[in-house]
Amino acid sequence: MPKHMIPLFVLLLCIAIIGSIAIDMNIQVANAQTFGTNPWTSQFYNDANFGSAIAGASPSYNALNFNWGTGSPTDAGGVPIAGVPADNFSAVFTSTQTIDAGTYTFTVTTDDRARLLINNVEVVNITVPGTQQAQAVVPGGQVILRVEYVEVNQDAFLQVQWAPVGAVTDPNLLLGTPMATLAPTQTPLPY
Repeated sequence: MPKHMIPLFVLLLCIAIIGSIAIDMNIQVANAQTFGTNPWTSQFYNDANFGSAIAGASPSYNALNFNWGTGSPTDAGGVPIAGVPADNFSAVFTSTQTIDAGTYTFTVTTDDRARLLINNVEVVNITVPGTQQAQAVVPGGQVILRVEYVEVNQDAFLQVQWAPVGAVTDPNLLLGTPMATLAPTQTPLPY
């Protein structure tokens, strides 16, 4: 083998060894958390208390991954939703997702407030802008997800995702990332 090919051969050999170790250890890898596969229905309200439903303000979305900034919310095509103000509104999003049985980490990021309910059980309740994660045991099959969102003023964003516990996820792969940056943890070095 020519000398210039040796580094490439060593690299490929290392990749093959690491890949076989991962398969042997049955490591579960996910390239990114999921937004689900079924659509989300919505209903927008003309106040922050889910009190005054706006007629016709009920678009469907493929995912809950919004960053509307300081503007009014938009439908899935980016068109502003008629009658919904830029501030002081609320919305309810619901979806029935097919999820394998297991324990999942649900991540919700919002400005201003949001609640996530799974099969009518509250899993996440964010009362100030930020990110919250919670683990939940999902029975598998059809799971009803409900997100109650409140926008008070200024920026408006909402992101809801989940991944199996133990899955390797990369937060850099999240779309439209209004996610708060998590502080790194310090691990003492062995001496």
